[in-house]
Amino acid sequence: MRSLEDKIALVTGAGGVLGAATVRTLVAQGVKVAMCDISGARLSSLKDEFGERVNEN
Repeated sequence: MRSLEDKIALVTGAGGVLGAATVRTLVAQGVKVAMCDISGARLSSLKDEFGERVNEN
């Protein structure tokens, strides 16, 4: 499988259980992730967890 290092992904619904798990998996593989969700509080929590590897919108 090709490396996902330095790729960019957009995860919608990132504040939910599946969305957050997707974000964690992608970040672990070296992907920069842009996240969006209705709940800003949940996105802020994920951003705190991963720092600059994620961007919330």
